[in-house]
Amino acid sequence: MKRPSLSEGLHILTEIMAAKDPRLLEHGQRTAHYAMTLGHAIGLSAHGLTDLYYAAMLHDIGQTRLPDEIVKKNVPLTHEEYVLMQCHPRDGARLLETIPALRRAAVLVAHHHEHWDGSGYPYGVRNTFIPLGSRIRAVADRFDGVFSQKSGAQVDERLGAQLIRMLAGSQLDPMLVGVFIQCLSSEPR
Repeated sequence: MKRPSLSEGLHILTEIMAAKDPRLLEHGQRTAHYAMTLGHAIGLSAHGLTDLYYAAMLHDIGQTRLPDEIVKKNVPLTHEEYVLMQCHPRDGARLLETIPALRRAAVLVAHHHEHWDGSGYPYGVRNTFIPLGSRIRAVADRFDGVFSQKSGAQVDERLGAQLIRMLAGSQLDPMLVGVFIQCLSSEPR
């Protein structure tokens, strides 16, 4: 069986995300934008930026394997649903690994819910044991997460910056949070 090319694979994966829940793809696009801003600011290599982009864009692809009632639920998950949700980083990594050009991005996706203090999942790794791209994506994801919960919400950068400051040192890499906030303050309005 022929493996899909990068462009075929990306097309298939983004179509799957859009069909499951268009918000997954929209959130991935915004997360990729913020992650690339931070990746450029810290001087990631061209290969690192490419892997970061794909990982940020597709980080929630594993959610396409979950039942709709869990993915689209607007109230807290039950314990059983949360356990299922914790599988999506590994499931997403397995999907990306089928495309050779996305294998490095797959590692970043596998670790996309790890926390700086080790309280994340699926592996419970901490601080610099978490791949740099996963830590960057986490900052971008939390920043965008403030806005993606409300359909059509305008980005209030102050609220997003306040949230990621609060999470620095627990969920998020404090150095990356500082750089990202500097990026936000230096962007033209």
